[in-house]
Amino acid sequence: MRHFTFVLLLIIARAGVSAELRGWQGPNSMSSVKFAPPGAAITVMNQTPRVLVALVAGNDGRVSNFFLDLDQQPQHCRGPFAISSTGLFPAGAPITLINQTPRIFVALVVGDNGAVSDFFLDLDQQPVRWQGPFAISPPGFAAPGTPITLMNQTPRVLVALVVGNNGAVSNFFLDLDQQRQRWQGPFAISAPKFASPGTAITITKQTERVLVALVVGNNGAVSNFFLDLDQQPVRWQGPFGISPTNLFPAGGRITLMNQTPRVLVALIAGNNGAVSNFFLDLDHQPVRWLGPSRISSTNLFPAGARIALTNQTPRVLVALVAGNDGRLSNFFVDLDMHQPVHWQGPFPPNGLLSSLFLTTLNNWVYAMDAQNGSEFWSKQLVDSDRNARPLPRPISVSATPAIDIPGHRLYVVFSTTNRQVDSTATPCANSKIPPNPQPNPPCNLYEDQLAKLDVAYWLVALDYHNGNDVEL
Repeated sequence: MRHFTFVLLLIIARAGVSAELRGWQGPNSMSSVKFAPPGAAITVMNQTPRVLVALVAGNDGRVSNFFLDLDQQPQHCRGPFAISSTGLFPAGAPITLINQTPRIFVALVVGDNGAVSDFFLDLDQQPVRWQGPFAISPPGFAAPGTPITLMNQTPRVLVALVVGNNGAVSNFFLDLDQQRQRWQGPFAISAPKFASPGTAITITKQTERVLVALVVGNNGAVSNFFLDLDQQPVRWQGPFGISPTNLFPAGGRITLMNQTPRVLVALIAGNNGAVSNFFLDLDHQPVRWLGPSRISSTNLFPAGARIALTNQTPRVLVALVAGNDGRLSNFFVDLDMHQPVHWQGPFPPNGLLSSLFLTTLNNWVYAMDAQNGSEFWSKQLVDSDRNARPLPRPISVSATPAIDIPGHRLYVVFSTTNRQVDSTATPCANSKIPPNPQPNPPCNLYEDQLAKLDVAYWLVALDYHNGNDVEL
């Protein structure tokens, strides 16, 4: 519990917060109407630094591609160009796309016949065009449109993970140094009925030589698999449960990324409607996943809701998720905040918050929810030269901060010092300070304290959404 000796309070009643969208233009139609089902999954990536390519499965059961060539005038997306026959793939089926090499692209998709098929595009093979589909599994292996997780195992090996119709997690791999080049698999890495057919699998690199995958099994627990390329024989190991059972929906989506180069973080919405996080710190012994830790109240979000997670800055992560009320909310974690580092949020997108700002004598500024007292953010204001003046001056934040609502800023005056002066110190006998009535008083060098005192006053501007410094 924090103890406040003296607090200044400011309240903004339902202050409006808005994001300015600068430069976005659209929507611009690039296909005919009814080309694809509403909400169809579209996969897009750079074909070259100046060409973008997008793949989508249309209502006619064909996979088609669009492209945008930034050097071709007028600049606009061209397509759709069918790269398969009709009636082969579920409309809107998710397509996984990755570089096989810098000049070759590969795409994987599960067709209506339940087989995993691949397409490829070789930029050095004339004419440049997509080739496929080529089946890499038996028919009936997976549910049509099952999501496939695909990434580089090494620069020369691709790996794909998928949950088949038997409920087992299986992997495929493509080794570019193994002749003849072809996808191999499926190879089961879990028992049958471990997960629901079509379950999404999240995969990333734990280190350059270790891959980790997370999945919610039929028992409602989050489990992880890992592949250590330096551990012989090289094979996927798992599943290892990292949560109690029945906490999460079977097949629930997990969002996974690096919080730092040595820490992984995963977010998931549980059966109780709360968002929870797991983390794996490679420098914390024993190395193991920790969590789940709830970062929101219950009953706010659909179980298994999609969560988008990315870096806002190298030291700030932001997550977006749509709640049960249809509103988009965000969470963020600032790795430079005072300990303990923790996720903050959720914050509604329209910024209609009753906000309470608190400033303390120790140069701390707090933003709180005036309705429930939860903390939005907090920050200690410090000197630009912490070696010269490392301390907050007593009764430091002595002026009421000013709020600039249009500029989304909070202006705060504070002060720092190199030492705390003892105002009760006994003066020296030869001091100009009135003498102490006691006989032979000790000398506490009060005047020396004043002579060596260094005090600085500062004016800062903070973004009142997150407490980040902004330019005055």
